[in-house]
Parts: sequence; C-alpha cells; structure tokens
Amino acid sequence: MSEGSALREILKYLGAYFLGIISSIALTPAEMNLGGAPLWLLYPILAPIGYLLFYFYLEGAYLPFGGKGLSYWLYCVVGLVPFVMELLAYLLGSRSLPAWRPLWIGFPMGFVGTLGVYYTAAASI
Repeated sequence: MSEGSALREILKYLGAYFLGIISSIALTPAEMNLGGAPLWLLYPILAPIGYLLFYFYLEGAYLPFGGKGLSYWLYCVVGLVPFVMELLAYLLGSRSLPAWRPLWIGFPMGFVGTLGVYYTAAASI
C-alpha cells in the first residue's frame, strides 16, 4: 500500500468518525456544552473511550431514557451491530463490501462515543 492510498484510507475512517459525532449531536440529546463547560472539544478526542463507557460502564439511570425503551435500544443497535458485523467479516476473511468498512466502523464509534462522553459528563455532575 502506497503512502497516498494509506492516507486516503485513514481520511475515510476519520470522515466517518466525525460524521458520527456530528450526527450524534444533531439527532440525540447530546449537546455541545454541559453546565457551561464546552464538550465539543472533548468529543473528537474521547469518543473511542466514550464508546466503551456507553456499553460497559454507564448505569441505566444515566443513559438516555433510563436505559430502557426503543430509543435506547436503537442507540445500542446503531453502535454495536455494524461494528460487530465488520469485525466478524474481517476475522472470517470476507472481502465483500470493503468500501463500506470505514463508514461501518468510524460512524458508530463517533456516534455512540459522543453519547458515552456526554452521559459520563452528565453523570459526574
């Protein structure tokens, strides 16, 4: 792989990642600021950690809709299903739809990671 093609591939993943962050801010209760503190600076840096926090650390009371209901499960599905499917496809050696791989990995990481950062910050107040 040449340097140019590697750079293009990295930019695809970063573009999908930032698209996930922007979509999360636009479509979910996550906001740019929380209690006067700007969170928009933290979202790009901490979203991968927030992804893990959303699934493994946050308790139901701190999650959207108390960790219950259709909206909460849609958030979980948007973040988990594409990531797991791509991970399985990679491990099984499947090479179908490689053009979608950046979107299916980067977008959920940014989308759910932003929710994880936002709700972790809200839980700490």
